[in-house]
Amino acid sequence: AGLMAYMADLHQGAFNPAKKNIGPGLLREGVERRDYNVFLAGIAPKGRSYGALKSVLNGRKGNLTNTQRRKIAVNMARLRWDHEAEGALRDIRVNIASQSMEVFERGRLVHDMTVVVGRKSRKTAVMQDRIVSLKFSPDWTAPRSIVEEDYLDQAQADPAYFDQKGWQVYLDGEKTKSASLDWTTVDLDSITVRQPSGATNALGGVRFSLTNNQAIYLHDTNARSLFKRATRLFSSGCVRVEDAEWLAHWIMGAEQPSMTMEEIRKNMDLGRPKTVRLDQDVPVSLAYLTVWVDGRNALHWEDDVYGHDARLMSKMKFPDAWGVNE
Repeated sequence: AGLMAYMADLHQGAFNPAKKNIGPGLLREGVERRDYNVFLAGIAPKGRSYGALKSVLNGRKGNLTNTQRRKIAVNMARLRWDHEAEGALRDIRVNIASQSMEVFERGRLVHDMTVVVGRKSRKTAVMQDRIVSLKFSPDWTAPRSIVEEDYLDQAQADPAYFDQKGWQVYLDGEKTKSASLDWTTVDLDSITVRQPSGATNALGGVRFSLTNNQAIYLHDTNARSLFKRATRLFSSGCVRVEDAEWLAHWIMGAEQPSMTMEEIRKNMDLGRPKTVRLDQDVPVSLAYLTVWVDGRNALHWEDDVYGHDARLMSKMKFPDAWGVNE
C-alpha cells in the first residue's frame, strides 16, 4: 500500500485537485516488467521544468535556505499534476508567475517575451494545451461573465453603449440594437455581444487558438503599454503576447504553405476574420512557477502573485531539517 501511494503521489502529486486511484495500475505495470527499477525511476514527470528544479534542490545552483527548499518542493509538487510536454519538436512555455513566455525548438530556446496574464480575480488557468489554429484579424465574442461584470453597468446607464462602441449585439441569435434592449431586465443568457475585427479589437491582429473548454487562448492586444509594467496581471484569463507578429511567423514557418512576415502583417490588418488551421499543432504549457530555470539556464525566484504556493504549502509536510516551523 505504501509503494502504491508513493508511485501515485510521485506521478500525479499528493494534493492533485483531480487525483485518481492510479497506484494499483502503476504497481501492476511495474511488477510485470523486468526493469522495475528503471520503471520506478521514470514515474516522476520528465518535463524540463521538473528536472531543472530537482537539480536546483540537489544543490546544482548553490546553497539554499530552508525557505527556498520549501518553495522549490511546492513547485515540484504542482508540476507532478501538470506534466509538461517532453521531446516536442517545437513548444511554447508560459510562466504565469513571471508573466513571461519562452519558445523552444527541440529543447533549445529561440525566443522569449513578456506576456499579460489574468488578474487575481480572473486567474489564468494552469494547463497543458496546444495551438491548433490562428485566427487573423479576429473578432471577439465577450463571454457572458465579462458582459455581466465589465460592461453591464455601462449598458444599464446608457442602453446605446454597445452601439456607440461599434459592437454588435444579438438577442436569441438575431442581430439587434443595444439601445432597443432594457439592460436592467434582459436575460444575459439570450444575449451575444461581439466586437468586430479592427484596430481597436481587444484581441489585436491575431488569436492563437487552443483546445480547452475555458475560453483560454493566446492573443495579440491593442493595449501594448501594459507590457512595460513590472507586474502584468490585467487580462480576464487569456494570455496576451508581446510579439504576436513574430510568434505567428514562427508558427506559420513550419506550415505548408508557410507565410512571410509581410503576409503575416497583411493578414493581421485584414479587417475581417481569417482562420488558418495548422497541420502541426504546437504544444503550449501554461505553468505557475515561482521558482524556475529559464532557457538560458538562469535561476529565477518570483512572487506568489496568485497565492497558489501559500495554499499548497499549508497542506504539505517537509523534512524537520528544513526548519518547517522557523
